[in-house]
Amino acid sequence: MTLGSDAVTFFTRRLRRAGSAARAAGEKAYLKSDLRFWGTGQDAIRTAVRDYCGSHPNLSRSELREIAETLYRTDVHELRASAIGMLEHDRAALVDRDLPWLIALVRVSGRGQRLLGAARGAPRGARCASRR
Repeated sequence: MTLGSDAVTFFTRRLRRAGSAARAAGEKAYLKSDLRFWGTGQDAIRTAVRDYCGSHPNLSRSELREIAETLYRTDVHELRASAIGMLEHDRAALVDRDLPWLIALVRVSGRGQRLLGAARGAPRGARCASRR
């Protein structure tokens, strides 16, 4: 297994069971999305991101990107939201040359404002990725 597939397994286990069918249907309708939804709230997603980063404190920049890309290749809203959460959490690991990569994710997702926010400034707190 790769680091990315391990992350998919971690987030799937944590977030699928935290969701509800009613919330999933409502979010899917509200966002008018073709993605699958588990109906997991943002608090559970943020907690899972913090826990994952806490258990992987020394991820390199390339490992962070690998995880985000793998989560983003899925068709599940909560997994993509986890990718965004990881990029936000570790935005200090991103460098200027990551901007075209982030823009490519924006084009896939239509969630540009949030993703581009991940490229701004350093986080105020712990990171799980280094600039390697």
